[in-house]
Amino acid sequence: MNVRQHICLLFVLLLSGTCFSQTDVRPLIEKGNSFYSKGDYRNAAVQYKHACQLDSTSFDAWYNFGNSLCEMQKYILATEAYDRALRCTNDKVQKSNIFHNIGNSYFQQKQYEKALVAYKQSLLLNPKADDTRINLALTQTELKKQQEEADKDEKNKKQDEKPKPTEFAKECLKKAMDLVAKGDFKGALTVLEDGLKKDKTVVEYSEIIQKLTGIVGILQENE
Repeated sequence: MNVRQHICLLFVLLLSGTCFSQTDVRPLIEKGNSFYSKGDYRNAAVQYKHACQLDSTSFDAWYNFGNSLCEMQKYILATEAYDRALRCTNDKVQKSNIFHNIGNSYFQQKQYEKALVAYKQSLLLNPKADDTRINLALTQTELKKQQEEADKDEKNKKQDEKPKPTEFAKECLKKAMDLVAKGDFKGALTVLEDGLKKDKTVVEYSEIIQKLTGIVGILQENE
């Protein structure tokens, strides 16, 4: 099961345990839940946002607002709503669910390092959250892949930035290959080694130098 499916499982619509300081926004939340259950996340978000405006301390309103925004792939706004929800509760399980969802939001944006932090915070609050543990492991795998790709790109970039062989270096190679054709491996090796002392770009032919070094070594052993 992938992270996206875990998002759906963890997006529980909570209705109880909320203190309403000004206005009873339960009708708005219930209406939003009705839209949400039908997959109409845009209209659900409208109802939840209205509830948030009427009662800024409603955990349910902010939490569900974040869920609907996340379903619409508005991850930055969703994270902001989840942050507000965190301020409206002291319940560890609720906070754990919020951090789980924040982790999912970052995961969908391929911000794997931030996702890891959120999942770890979720597990600290609720160590028994198996879905979060699965997502954490998946995120670690994706982060490793991302880092390997970044390292590969950096390596390729450095290789592209290497100076190309100069005309002098090319001439050294030509002379060395002419000597190889005549069977003068030692002479060919000398040409390239001397050329490397004068021009660093001859290092591009290091593989040839290594092969010639091996051949010359074998020939000397058999003399």
